[in-house]
Amino acid sequence: VEVPADPDQPWPPLPPRGTLEVRRDDVHWAREYLVPWIGRRLRGESSGDHVTAKGALSPDDIKMRIASVA
Repeated sequence: VEVPADPDQPWPPLPPRGTLEVRRDDVHWAREYLVPWIGRRLRGESSGDHVTAKGALSPDDIKMRIASVA
């Protein structure tokens, strides 16, 4: 794609897409995002239910950090 000299100039139009391409993209999106979302809602889960924190601190670590600041 040629870069226009004027950055405010609109992009060239995209080529038209056929009905089959649009439907294929819709089905892909539904499988990737919609179906898992519906499954989580039916099971009563959140998207972060099985995610653990990166830097979980133990109570001793927290006490040590508070003591070093105080």
